[in-house]
Amino acid sequence: SAISGATRAVLSFASVTAADAGSYDLVATGGGTSVTSLSASLVVSGEPIPLVPTGAQTALIPLVSGGEFRGRVEVGPFSTAGYGAVWGQPSIAGTTITVDAQLTAPPPGAVVPQVVQTLTNEYILGQLAPGSYQFVFEAWGQTVKTVSFSVFSLGTGVTPAGSGSISLTPSPVATNRFLGGTSVSLVATPASGYSFIGWNDGNTNNPRQVVVSA
Repeated sequence: SAISGATRAVLSFASVTAADAGSYDLVATGGGTSVTSLSASLVVSGEPIPLVPTGAQTALIPLVSGGEFRGRVEVGPFSTAGYGAVWGQPSIAGTTITVDAQLTAPPPGAVVPQVVQTLTNEYILGQLAPGSYQFVFEAWGQTVKTVSFSVFSLGTGVTPAGSGSISLTPSPVATNRFLGGTSVSLVATPASGYSFIGWNDGNTNNPRQVVVSA
């Protein structure tokens, strides 16, 4: 509908609000005819609002990458764009690892694309010592979700010394450290003049698959 008093070439708003959002066009008249311009869209965005997701919306995934332990956080998915995050740094106190993020959602009335968006981040936890850990994710200081995970050291050696070597796949962190539950392939390679007989528990498979646990 026509805007009362808007008869100039420039349309100005003294203080724009969400109610002013929409499509605008110009109708020029003269000589008994009128011409309508292409539409211009006005998008009014307010301040993003703090977001504290539910535990069901959040996934916490301990993993190994780049020769160190990491904690991956996934929040979502959301059905629109416009969500944001300031992830901060992990805090490690003993065996409790806490991360606190400032997540935001689009302001009410914001016009955002209808696309699927998931907020993700990987925190570097370093070369953790063997033990049991709690990975705690917070948003704006509120605990959202906690997961437990363990780090184990897989001891390897050959007898007699110098008679060969043992390779591990995937590669461990530091001195043969793995996340609990990791499936590891062990390959024994005898040195010249030696042959593989078996493992110290009597198993003779080479390569051999083991699951790291207590």
